[in-house]
Amino acid sequence: MYSSYSPRPLHPKCYMLDADLLVDLILSRPGISADYASFLWQCLQQRQIHGCLTETGYQRLCVIMNQRNARHALTVAEALMRMMTICRSDPSIWVRAQSQPFEYDSAEEIACVLHYRMDGLITHRSERFEGSGIPVLSLRDVVETHLRRSLHPLPSRMPDLPPPSITHLSCWLSGQFESPWLPLVDLAGQAHLGNICRDASSQQAAIARGKFIKIRHFDRRLEWVALIVQLCPTPQPGEFDLSVICAARDGGDLPAGLQLWVVDQQGNDSMFAQPNRSGRAILQFEGQVGETFEIVISLGGDRHVEPFLI
Repeated sequence: MYSSYSPRPLHPKCYMLDADLLVDLILSRPGISADYASFLWQCLQQRQIHGCLTETGYQRLCVIMNQRNARHALTVAEALMRMMTICRSDPSIWVRAQSQPFEYDSAEEIACVLHYRMDGLITHRSERFEGSGIPVLSLRDVVETHLRRSLHPLPSRMPDLPPPSITHLSCWLSGQFESPWLPLVDLAGQAHLGNICRDASSQQAAIARGKFIKIRHFDRRLEWVALIVQLCPTPQPGEFDLSVICAARDGGDLPAGLQLWVVDQQGNDSMFAQPNRSGRAILQFEGQVGETFEIVISLGGDRHVEPFLI
C-alpha cells in the first residue's frame, strides 16, 4: 500500500500538474488509484515534488469548486493550492501555446513546462499529450520514480549547508537587533517602500524591522523582496501579536507565484498567503515566549527560510 509510504527528503523535481487530474483527485472521481493519489499528495505536502498549475487551470478549478459548493472539496482545493505554484501566463507563453496542436488548456500546460524548463507534466490522460515533446508521467510513473530515487539516495559526501541563523525576537524587546534587520526608515531609504513602512510603524508599542531577500524565478531571474516583521506585546504577559509583510523592493507587485507561509514549531504549515490586491503578502498571528517558528518565501522552486524564536 503506497498510501502508508513516507517519501524521503530528496532534491525536488518540478512538475506541471494537469488541471483535469487535480479536478478528478479533489472530487474523488473513479478511475484513479487511491494509493497512487495518496502518494502524490504526500510528495506535494512534503515538498518531494514542486507542483505547478497554470493560471487558467487554477481559475477553472475555482469555478468548479464554487459551482459544486462542496465544503470538503473547497477545503481540499485550498490545501492543495498552499503546496503549489500558480504560473501566470505572459504573452510569450500565450504565443507558445497557440503554436501547439492541442486544446488550449493542454497547450498552455505544455508551454509552461517548456518556458520554465520543468522536469515534466503529471497527468492521468497521457494520450492527450502525445507528441508534445515533454516528459509526461502517470501517477504510477511518479510512484515508481520516487521509490527508485529513495533506493538510490544522493551521494553521502554532499557539501554541508550552514543552517540559517535564528532571529531572537526577545532581543528586539531590549533594543538588540541582528545586523541584517534594518530599521524601517533605513529600509524605505533603500527602496520604494515608504507607504508600507509607514503602515508597519503606525502601531504604538510595536517593534518592526525589515531585510531584503533574494529569490529566483524558474528561469533563474533574480528577484529582490523586502521582508518586514512586526512584534507587538499584548495585555497577556508573554504573548505577542506578530505581523509579517512581504513586498517587492521596487514598491510594485510581488512576482506571480510567490508564496509566503508560517511553519510552527511542530513543523506544520500553520498559515499561508499569496500576494493580495495591494501587491503584498501578509500574515498575522499570535505567539508566546519560548515558541519557535519559520517564515518561508518560495518562488519558482526556490525557497528562503527565516527561523525565529520569541
